[in-house]
Amino acid sequence: MELAYKQTSEALEKALGPRGRKVAEVDGQELATVSMTKRTARINTMALLEWAKVNYPEEVTSQTVTTYSLSPLFMAAVKRATEKAGQPCGPGGELDIPGVSLGDGYLTVRPAEGSAEAIDHLWSTGRLGTVDLPLGELEDGRG
Repeated sequence: MELAYKQTSEALEKALGPRGRKVAEVDGQELATVSMTKRTARINTMALLEWAKVNYPEEVTSQTVTTYSLSPLFMAAVKRATEKAGQPCGPGGELDIPGVSLGDGYLTVRPAEGSAEAIDHLWSTGRLGTVDLPLGELEDGRG
């Protein structure tokens, strides 16, 4: 799964260019911007808590005899480290820590200001059928 994401992500990065975004337009009228979001870390608090009890006990607080929680600063540090490393990572650079995963980025399309009117005009004049997304073909053949 990670390999498929990496291959697709690399193809999208290449298609989107160095600025990481493309503008979809027809006849010079901007219709939308296509970009890829960054991957974000996801944390399973209980699994990370068990690991942090051993590796970062100073970041674990006991609220009652049976309840523990992680400091918000520690969780933010784990998220930053994971996003930077591109894989589950502790704040000290430890890899493959439990309870942390990296969510996939996704494409976003943001309509340009005035694009609804432009699309209406293009549709009514029969020119909308010629619109191609600026991403080109991905390796698996889907555009």
